[in-house]
Amino acid sequence: MRMGKAVAAAVLSVLGVLVWILAGLRARDEPRSYSTASPPPAFVSVAAGHRYSLGTAGGLDALSQVADANNLDCTIGQRGGPARALAVSPETNLKALHRIGTFVAPYSGQVHVACSVIGDVYVDDPDGSTDAAGLLRVLAAVLLAVGLPLGLSVLASLHGAGRVGQPDELISAA
Repeated sequence: MRMGKAVAAAVLSVLGVLVWILAGLRARDEPRSYSTASPPPAFVSVAAGHRYSLGTAGGLDALSQVADANNLDCTIGQRGGPARALAVSPETNLKALHRIGTFVAPYSGQVHVACSVIGDVYVDDPDGSTDAAGLLRVLAAVLLAVGLPLGLSVLASLHGAGRVGQPDELISAA
């Protein structure tokens, strides 16, 4: 029984570490403001009437050094079409590290979003996009949360066997 637990613990723990590494590699390729290894994509898919978040690498702190976060001058334009003014609601949640505001898409399709002074911005919630790195991190956390305690329990049972007094030993010692 211990051998089966030990193998399961080792497999789960190794898988957890490998998935965590894969998540880190995947995050570098995702065009999101909190994964700043890649620049904002030129175009993202949006759907009319849906709310989306705008983000920058430094969030409100970086934005406040170059522009007024309450008066963002942003534009949206469809692929091949002219850019038009975009109504942006400034971010009020200071815990949102990278988000600088939100907007409701005026139309559907592939769009480019930019703001004066800061240039291209990330649209962190584009339709049809999933945060694969985030999902992989959750999976890795679950694998590690099961594998590591299971491994520790196997180690404890191996090293603790015979060291703690058994009930019969306690009775005979009295």
